Amino acid sequence: MDLGLGAPRKEEMPPRFEPYVQPVNGIVQPPVMPPPGRRGRRTNVLESLKSVLKFLWKSRWSYYFRYPVDAVALCIPDYHNVIRQPMDLTTIRRRLNNNYYWQAAEALDDFELIFENCMLYNLEGTEVHSAGKELRSAFYTRLSFIDLNNETELVPQAAMRKRKAEPAQQIQTIREHVEPAIAKSAKVAKEAVWPMAPVEAAIRYEPQPQAEGKPEWKAEAESERQPEPEPEAEPDPLLDSEPIEFEVNPNITLEWQNYLVEKSHAERLLRCLTKRKRSSINWPFRCCDLWREYGQNLHYDHDAEEKLDWETLRIKLEENQFDNFEEFVETLRTMFQNALTCFPIDETVISAVNEINELLESRLDDLRSSMAEKKTRLRHSVNKSLRSYNLIVSQQESFINSEESFSYGVESHK
Repeated sequence: MDLGLGAPRKEEMPPRFEPYVQPVNGIVQPPVMPPPGRRGRRTNVLESLKSVLKFLWKSRWSYYFRYPVDAVALCIPDYHNVIRQPMDLTTIRRRLNNNYYWQAAEALDDFELIFENCMLYNLEGTEVHSAGKELRSAFYTRLSFIDLNNETELVPQAAMRKRKAEPAQQIQTIREHVEPAIAKSAKVAKEAVWPMAPVEAAIRYEPQPQAEGKPEWKAEAESERQPEPEPEAEPDPLLDSEPIEFEVNPNITLEWQNYLVEKSHAERLLRCLTKRKRSSINWPFRCCDLWREYGQNLHYDHDAEEKLDWETLRIKLEENQFDNFEEFVETLRTMFQNALTCFPIDETVISAVNEINELLESRLDDLRSSMAEKKTRLRHSVNKSLRSYNLIVSQQESFINSEESFSYGVESHK
């Protein structure tokens, strides 16, 4: 008789229910924690969807879909009347991190819900509608690299630690039974060994007293020994050598130090513009190779124009390809102008370029005043070093002249 005690029955997927959420200050935040009666899971496909979400987040088309829609800030009071279930990328990311979904199909429904809401509310031909179409195309292109048919639940970390601990417990149990037996056998073997008697040293060393006088043969040998001649003093190479001549040009030294000052300020400006907290305005210049793919101006010649982005500027600074600070600033302005020419109708790019250009102009006065102050200090420092160098050279010449006069006087007495 079969009592049903064979293989465990596969757990069925609980029904999914998404309640309606009232907007608060124009924002609807869907739940991100699994409800009490429906637990979520962690599967291999859901883990792969995290990388897909990260790819979409970095896309320039995801700007409108990263956070919940604020109907008050955007002045669209009818949005929540048309869209009854809003969805955004941040909500999906929090749901993935909190194991909200039972299977990957539920997460895919939320992704599709973002695109459906975009197409429903925004008219075709608008900027948001076009961004939604581009993001949907990028999403399904990246999704094609994931095997959605073989979805399996991943073992939790606690269960894995428990499984790893089982062999250690078995080894401990075996050790508890074996160690007493080994100790008992070692004790019996120790009692069977004959004790050894201590051995006392029978031979002792007694030094013989020496005579007070020295032996005759040793005294004779000392009398016959003659004093060794003292080695001749070797000439000092520093005194006999010719004076060292230094070729120092104060103008070259000062120019190089001024160039290093301008280079350090250019690197400082580049770090200021590329900080992570300013990613909302410096993202158009992360990779210039994408301009050819997403450029909106058909007359923009990508081959003739110089390719400029943050990494290219950093490499040029390291290789000393800029003559001065002002040339670096002009290159930055050229890069901003190229972006406006390549993307003439993209409001997000235009806004980002204008903001980062304002940031650049606001920092130039402080950087130029700082460079002028450091150059002044460098000029005084170089002049002081050159005076010290001239003093050392004059002392060396006077010392050489005194040595020559002394040697001439000694030869005349001879």
